[in-house]
Amino acid sequence: MVETGSLRVLDILANASATIAEGEVLQLTAAQDITTSEEIYFKVIRGKTAALFAAACEVGAVIAGKEDQTVRALAAYGDALGISFQIVDDLLDYTGSTATGKNIGDDFRERKLTLPVIKAIAAADDTERAFWHKCIAKGQQEAEDLPHAIALMTRHGTLEATRAQALYWAEQAKSALSDLPDHPLKPVLTDLSDYVVARLNQRPERPVRSRARRWPPTSRAVWLESAKSNARPAAILEHAFARQDAAPPAATAQTSQP
Repeated sequence: MVETGSLRVLDILANASATIAEGEVLQLTAAQDITTSEEIYFKVIRGKTAALFAAACEVGAVIAGKEDQTVRALAAYGDALGISFQIVDDLLDYTGSTATGKNIGDDFRERKLTLPVIKAIAAADDTERAFWHKCIAKGQQEAEDLPHAIALMTRHGTLEATRAQALYWAEQAKSALSDLPDHPLKPVLTDLSDYVVARLNQRPERPVRSRARRWPPTSRAVWLESAKSNARPAAILEHAFARQDAAPPAATAQTSQP
């Protein structure tokens, strides 16, 4: 951030660092507390994840010398994209597979209060609340507890409700781009929003790499032109494109509404 010679960039990244630290502290404060609300959850992920996404997008616009409207739009895009990404990641802990790169139940075993769990606790009766208290607050877990937890989430529709929120924030990210002028990378950013939630539709038998986007020649040229001032990023991009060309074409997954 020093190399850019921009105090504005430094200010954006400094603020993002402070926000991320605050998010980590808030998460520690709410850890294993089954009274944690969705409001607190969103404050945590906005601090831990979305702040980094937003800062990355905002800084890119500043370095490119774009007007304030574009800078704000890209920051909003990054914020919504980061929220969607984190919700998807939390949901996959209960609905994913080896194909998505997630081990089912890791968050449960670590007693993390993610959105699916928070929603399930909010809908729980006294018996179910006692179960969540035992597993999350006290950490007294047995082998059959994870399947039971997933069954409770399914019963109350919290997995589908969480999926709907991930899709909502992905759409919010795309909406933030609507007022931006046409640019070769604008469709790439839109595709990225779709890619974040596409993991929710990934079937176990489908390999992870099959979801990789095949970059069209126009987008490749833009990326390489942007990276040409630094040999290392340009070389990395060339290597990535070469590997993609060597791989068989992948089927495009569709993101469906719940």
